[in-house]
Amino acid sequence: MPFVAAGEAFIRPFEPTNIKQHWVIVGDRVQNKFESNLVLDIYGKSPLSMKVGEYQFHGGENQLWTFEPVP
Repeated sequence: MPFVAAGEAFIRPFEPTNIKQHWVIVGDRVQNKFESNLVLDIYGKSPLSMKVGEYQFHGGENQLWTFEPVP
């Protein structure tokens, strides 16, 4: 699961058998492929302390994502 600290992003190596590392885009959220109640969630009190982690879906703005095509 990715996380951010001191302005740097860290990502664990992909493990195909680890179901916690399988994510899909569903509408305006990124949810776990095998546990649909888990989504990517932004948390932290200020922009410098914000992190991305998994959390149970509650529909808050911090769990909703906007996707734009890359030219």
